[in-house]
Amino acid sequence: MADDAFAGWNQGLMRATSEGVSIEAKSSNDIIIEIAGIFFPLKALNYTKTIEVTDEYGTGLHGPYDLNSKQIAISGNFSYGSFITKGERDVLRSLLEDQGDEGLPLWFQIIVMDRATGGGSKGIGSYIEALMNCKITSSGRDYNENGTVLTRQDFKSMGRVPK
Repeated sequence: MADDAFAGWNQGLMRATSEGVSIEAKSSNDIIIEIAGIFFPLKALNYTKTIEVTDEYGTGLHGPYDLNSKQIAISGNFSYGSFITKGERDVLRSLLEDQGDEGLPLWFQIIVMDRATGGGSKGIGSYIEALMNCKITSSGRDYNENGTVLTRQDFKSMGRVPK
């Protein structure tokens, strides 16, 4: 079942970690996300799904007799190469933050796809997964020595498809 979800995934490196799922590009445009119908290449996408599980105790035993699942939270971050010019990266910022209201976060979905290896529509390949009902929690920039600007966006999500 998991193999079907990643059929055709050959562009980047996807690995499960103790922190959650990490997707890293092998080249600069391997990971593609769609936000509001616009496609953006990412350098990296990381997120973690945490589930609060508590012990249920009763009489007669010293150990728990059940484990209760309670709150579920998904948080993560993504980064992309950006430029301090007007262009597609400014479009991404305007889709994530309300430029008319002090940059407050806007709702968005992250649709994760890989880059098509040949002839795909707009270079977009296979669907991998989606993070639904997201909002930015923090953002920042890293100015590296080689002149590349890396923008990082931290976010929280209300759900994931597939769950």
